[in-house]
Amino acid sequence: MSLSNGASTSSASDGTYTFTGVTAGTYTMTVSKTGYTTWSGSVTITAGATTTKNVALTASTSATNWARTGTATASSTDGSYSPSRAIDGSTSTYWRSSSGGTQWLRVDLGSSKSVSKVVVNWSSSYYARAYRIETSADGTTWTSRYSTSSGTSGTKTHTFTAVSARYVRVYCTSANYSNYRINEFEVWNF
Repeated sequence: MSLSNGASTSSASDGTYTFTGVTAGTYTMTVSKTGYTTWSGSVTITAGATTTKNVALTASTSATNWARTGTATASSTDGSYSPSRAIDGSTSTYWRSSSGGTQWLRVDLGSSKSVSKVVVNWSSSYYARAYRIETSADGTTWTSRYSTSSGTSGTKTHTFTAVSARYVRVYCTSANYSNYRINEFEVWNF
């Protein structure tokens, strides 16, 4: 936190801040935290007095599906069922792999984003029995955020502690049938 004119601040474990050395006057105070709506308001400081301003931040409700503006690639594609079909916002189109062995669908978000939820909408028969949701900063080193060996069809939502990632993928290792089909692959900021 930066203050001018020799003012200083300290914080307590309960989330309170104490400012000292602030010149009397009216100021605009702004409080922000990632994942929360920013609060901004006027505070009047009186010389020789203690001023208290209680602020409560609320969780942000403007979730963003980063995959919709990303670029999708895959380990393989069967015919015209390209990876971009899995992030086009329509569940009537899909990506289809060329086989049911180890395959992946990856989204490049374009830059590092805060990611905490991935949604995979699997086809009714062509889904992964075993797969992982992974994130990466560079597209080379991957960290698993979720894994299962008993996957089923339908829409699956996977949430985890928010991480900074540029790349997100579903890494499939065992198919229910002859290939994988993902209707929609979503990457959310919460």
